[in-house]
Amino acid sequence: MSVFLYSRRALRRLAGAVLAGLILIPAPAAAQGLIDGFNKGQGRLDLALSYSWEQYESFYVGSEKVSEPGLGEITTQSVSLYAAYGLTSKIDLIVNLPFISARSANNPALDESALQDLALCVKARVLTRSLADATFKLFASVGAMTPTTHYAVDAPVAIGHRSTNLDGRAIAQVDLPGGAFVAAQAGYIWRSDVTVAGASVDVPGAFDAILRGGFGARRIYADGWAHLQRSGEGTDIGPGVPFPSNAISFLRLGGNLYTPLTSSLGVGVGFGYTVSGENVGKAFRLSGGVVYRL
Repeated sequence: MSVFLYSRRALRRLAGAVLAGLILIPAPAAAQGLIDGFNKGQGRLDLALSYSWEQYESFYVGSEKVSEPGLGEITTQSVSLYAAYGLTSKIDLIVNLPFISARSANNPALDESALQDLALCVKARVLTRSLADATFKLFASVGAMTPTTHYAVDAPVAIGHRSTNLDGRAIAQVDLPGGAFVAAQAGYIWRSDVTVAGASVDVPGAFDAILRGGFGARRIYADGWAHLQRSGEGTDIGPGVPFPSNAISFLRLGGNLYTPLTSSLGVGVGFGYTVSGENVGKAFRLSGGVVYRL
């Protein structure tokens, strides 16, 4: 099929696979970046390989922005393998596994590289309604993440919490004429305790929300997003305080572009920036990826 004949709806479904890997996700990731407001289609399998680069020098201790010369710039690179399969026309199964490398410019002894957390999500479209020329869709999703390796957690460049996470959320999307759409999702992330130096440490859960708007034309898909996370009760970064107990909150903004190369192959790029936060790096992120539909 010629790329010029690619429908807006098909383009947005295909774009969803790679864009799931391009949204700005913190190193202690959750399943929220894997969910969008498009179904894959029964029997359809999307495979995506994405790469991301993230860097920061300033970070927040509580809500105060600081820097630490002993660390210098913190650079995180990740490669993620993503798969989404349409179990039915309304239910998708989603799997993701990233390999993450985090490095400190001034303290290489803290560098960490490992497979991180395996994520598994099920998303179901529970409601579809016509609204004049628009279509309203409501989805519900449940997901779980669990560590695949015994990576370090109590360090400033740790690649994750090494907790098991459960994620439940709702996604509402309005598809507008001309290929435009607006989507909002919100949910809660529960995180299990972890063991640090032989002691059990409580990892705070968090409320998580993403607002996204964009459009899909025949040869291009584009969107912009805002990602808000508000942690439950936890600690601030400080001497003797285990890092997994920190309350991590943030507001991040970003966007994505995607274009199909053939009817089943496409490429995308994305960026994100941390506007404000608590106990998190003030990071800038660039991403790219390729997706293939079977």
